[in-house]
Amino acid sequence: MALLSFKDLLANPDAYAGYDDQLKYRKQKNKRMGYEEVEPAEEELSISGRRKLARGMKRRKSMLKRSRKRAMKRMATKDVLQKRARRSARAAAAKVLTKGKDKGSLSVAQKKSVEKRLGQSGWQQRIKVLNKRLMPQKRRDEISRKR
Repeated sequence: MALLSFKDLLANPDAYAGYDDQLKYRKQKNKRMGYEEVEPAEEELSISGRRKLARGMKRRKSMLKRSRKRAMKRMATKDVLQKRARRSARAAAAKVLTKGKDKGSLSVAQKKSVEKRLGQSGWQQRIKVLNKRLMPQKRRDEISRKR
């Protein structure tokens, strides 16, 4: 029989019970520091949510820059390549919706309406197909980048 810890005897168990100790420590530290676990933003953001995201990114920009530099030395995993392909597919779909305009040049309200339309099932299917078509290209790009 395995030894029980004090936390195992508590009525409301730890939220990170299934994680190993190192990951649990990181998650709890991030929670204490105020970093929220952000799921990929598939739905449209409110204006205040967009501003909050911008503030967080500005605060963490040097840390993100270091992480980006470290990641450039490694070969991208399949998940990372899939995320890149999905991002490219969404950008291409957004370009169709905005009639060729760059998403950065749009107002917040226009971006919100574009994201809302991208969330519709028809566009989701198009993005899925485009994502599948872009995967080999993203893999080739990554291989050529590492050479």
